[in-house]
Amino acid sequence: MLANENLMSKSVLAVVVSFNDGAALIKTVNALVNQVGKVVIVDNGSRPETRSCIAELEATLGIAPVYLHENMGIGVALNIGVSIACKEHFDWVLTMDQDSIAAPQMVLEMLMCAEKCQDAAVICASLVADGIEKRNKDKVVTSAITSGNLVKVSCLQFVGDYNERYFIDSVDFEFSLRVRNAGYRIVKCGSANLHHRLGEIRVVSLMGYKYRYTLHSPLRRYYMYRNHLYLVVEFWSTNPAFLMKKTIIAFCGIVEIVIFDPQRWVNIKMIGRGIADCFKSRDGKYAS
Repeated sequence: MLANENLMSKSVLAVVVSFNDGAALIKTVNALVNQVGKVVIVDNGSRPETRSCIAELEATLGIAPVYLHENMGIGVALNIGVSIACKEHFDWVLTMDQDSIAAPQMVLEMLMCAEKCQDAAVICASLVADGIEKRNKDKVVTSAITSGNLVKVSCLQFVGDYNERYFIDSVDFEFSLRVRNAGYRIVKCGSANLHHRLGEIRVVSLMGYKYRYTLHSPLRRYYMYRNHLYLVVEFWSTNPAFLMKKTIIAFCGIVEIVIFDPQRWVNIKMIGRGIADCFKSRDGKYAS
């Protein structure tokens, strides 16, 4: 890495949110540690075996851990990382899930993209499909998932923290909408590759056709549909086209659940609870 490239990478703090699965976390950190100035792991109340993995990473790689006593949600964890970035005067925050693997030059590619797109406050990576890395063109996008998201600290200071009310799911959509509504651009870097698992993919047959179905737990469905309604309530007046498209996708998701999901009725029940809790203004962590 050249001197100026190394200086660029030193301007980035990566915050990795962890919750169990220490083996995946080790792979994530090993792929990142030489690409950024600092890696902070915010652990959301993982089991002892995962915390042992974090302690090993701290001892061998100098990773900075923050241990939360319970799972407080992705918004809280990200905001802790952002707070550290602000205090230590980093220019960029890279947000990462524990099961995402950065390609060797991912961060540098994103920083170079940021230099070309000066009015972009968020640079997101390109998700790798079927393990095949590609170099595509950069393009402006309407939203970006949390993992592999490079955000200017100055943008975060202007638009505000990640929304802790959502706990998980749609935290990224909510943040993306606030970024766009504040006049910033979100750019997908076509040459920055991220290996990321969006969910358990199952190939199922329907009338002779092969269909790829993403499996989620009933609890995850609760958050997905509850928080989607919160998005609609908060942003319909400013982003109706985006939310109309997302609502159609959400409705199609219910049809998929009924047809393909092995826990279809449990999922539908949890979706119903999510919708009901939105109307009751219940947010944060699910209370059974």
